[in-house]
Amino acid sequence: MLLKKIKVSRCLLYRPFKRKISSVSNLQEIYRTLLRSQTNEEDINIEWNLIRVPSLGEYTFHDETKINLTNNEDLDFEEIKWGKKKEGDNETRLNRYLGGRVALRRCLKALNIDLEGFSPILSDQYGAPLLPLLPSTKDTGTEVNIHGSISHKNSFALAMAVSSRTNYKVRVGCDIECMSSSTSKAAIALQMRILTPNERACLGNLYFDTINDNPMPLEEEIMLRFSLKESIFKAVHPYLLRQVDFDEVEVEPNSDGTANVSFQFRSQRHGQEQHTSVSTSDMNKHININSHNSMLNRTTIVDTGRGSQYEQKLCQNLISIAKWIQFKENENDSYWLTFVQIEETESER
Repeated sequence: MLLKKIKVSRCLLYRPFKRKISSVSNLQEIYRTLLRSQTNEEDINIEWNLIRVPSLGEYTFHDETKINLTNNEDLDFEEIKWGKKKEGDNETRLNRYLGGRVALRRCLKALNIDLEGFSPILSDQYGAPLLPLLPSTKDTGTEVNIHGSISHKNSFALAMAVSSRTNYKVRVGCDIECMSSSTSKAAIALQMRILTPNERACLGNLYFDTINDNPMPLEEEIMLRFSLKESIFKAVHPYLLRQVDFDEVEVEPNSDGTANVSFQFRSQRHGQEQHTSVSTSDMNKHININSHNSMLNRTTIVDTGRGSQYEQKLCQNLISIAKWIQFKENENDSYWLTFVQIEETESER
């Protein structure tokens, strides 16, 4: 189903030569698509897009007089205003934020969604992109439900989108994480915070392929599991309407680029106590966790959710498909890309 053609890989990506850009008349030039994939099913279409965002000196969005978005579907002025309000004068974060919107809009365009007059893609209280319900078409007579996910790290922005019939309730999540020499030690410490006892017991048994006898380095496997959980949290949140703790989800990545997912919702917490995030004061000294969306960076929030009975039933009726890819930007830095598709079984539609 999801991303059938994607296999485990270690692709080496080379940085393009930097050049000064004085106008945004062509966003394709400053937001370069590096990798993309599309999957078409009978009722579900999925697209993901990885792009490189502009670095400091390549372009600034703070000077609105130089921004020309005429007939360009990659950005909306309201998204630029929202991003500037959100990120302030931090130009690097602003470009990453807008890069996520560019990547997501390219996903939607690849899904043949008409972006003319499309509402700006802003954020909800959890930082997730807000996408509208599209009207019915003559071909299907059914409203089109779209859901999207965005992640960014360093000079990359990743987005994933799905379009489906409304009764399918399909949700997706994506994440990108960096592995470098500076994150290796922190990744080892991270396992006690994000992995269950069962997951820790399985560490060290993951291989990139069945031919190679060398297992994946432990720190890389831990960060892969972390990234998979981040993607799962984004995909499952619309069903639960609350935060999900790390020990409520178990993932088991496979050497073929897939991963098995199981849920163990702690429904007794619902409406009774707060869900607290893990403190990262010590962690951030060593590792830059992905974004404000990360579970490790969330502040204490009281979530009402949909009730324990709903969660207990939902836990038995979720279908999850997870994929992962690794690529190397250079000899020292590699990245995990993880993708998750979640939907309810036929009995729950």
